[in-house]
Amino acid sequence: MLCQPIDSKIELLSHVINDLKDMELALGCAQDPALIHEYELERKALIQELNEVSSRCIVLLEAYFDDCKSQQVPPYINYYRVLRELRRSII
Repeated sequence: MLCQPIDSKIELLSHVINDLKDMELALGCAQDPALIHEYELERKALIQELNEVSSRCIVLLEAYFDDCKSQQVPPYINYYRVLRELRRSII
């Protein structure tokens, strides 16, 4: 059983991760100290956003699995994988 809100959160996670990768690349290429400082601030904001979205996604996934269990509906197996990886990555 697929769930659109969870799919949307996973897609948002993907976008934040890609933005963070782009920021890391830009930070590695920057020479100007002022620009490096701005990139570091943006990087911190992206990491915070990633953690917040990850936490919300975990809550949604856990609720989804509870619903599937109570309704005796098989869950979408890829959601298990996402939940496992998110739990590993949360510090």
